[in-house]
Amino acid sequence: MGLVEVHGRARRVYALVAPMTQSACVWYRLRKYRRDSKNNWKLTKQVNSNHVPFQIDDGTGRVVVEPMGASVKAKVQQTGYPGQSPLTFTAFGRSSDEDEKWVEEIIYEGTSLYVLGFARPLREQRMSLRERTMAKLRQLKLDQQAMRRYDTDGDGRIDESEWQAARTDTEQEAMREHLAEGQERKRQEEHVIIGKAQQRSLPFIVAEALSEAHLSRKYGWFSLPLLCGGAGATVLALYKFLQYIRL
Repeated sequence: MGLVEVHGRARRVYALVAPMTQSACVWYRLRKYRRDSKNNWKLTKQVNSNHVPFQIDDGTGRVVVEPMGASVKAKVQQTGYPGQSPLTFTAFGRSSDEDEKWVEEIIYEGTSLYVLGFARPLREQRMSLRERTMAKLRQLKLDQQAMRRYDTDGDGRIDESEWQAARTDTEQEAMREHLAEGQERKRQEEHVIIGKAQQRSLPFIVAEALSEAHLSRKYGWFSLPLLCGGAGATVLALYKFLQYIRL
């Protein structure tokens, strides 16, 4: 396999939640800025969901996208400041410093995306039950609304017994999903994964689409010189080989 272009709708693989706005999404990036002595905003920290895969549905099937290492262009952007409600800042902690702000970029499920990346066969390997459970527990901690369901005494905090109940429910849910996944055969379209190529020169782009035609014009130029370069390299190698065998 090699460099491919895909246009389609983003679909979630895992129940991902953006940390600042608590929005369900397929990808997020949260950046923390601080105002310096010259009144300029300087980036001090960022987190993202590049480790969480999602799917692209082009109408004929779905392929998995691993966004780690991608240049992601998201159109939806939210800015939050300390003390602003109902925004929460679980990723960086709460603050009342007026010289700080957070900027969150989000790609929602169902968004039209353009992906240019390196396609390879999807390994026949799934998450272990322990990995699945830990991932679900991390997602639960980020989901404040879901956590409130376990606040049975209504004191605004989750005590040890309430957390144990949440953990038990999460473990049971992870077990059901793990067993169901083991019984379900892999669909053909899920046998391909798109990600970052080992060659650093090859592009990897995930961008929200205004339209397929617009993105084809804007980003399609990346693939043309790469394909031409690959063909040229093949011809040159063949020429060198023919010269060698004639010696």
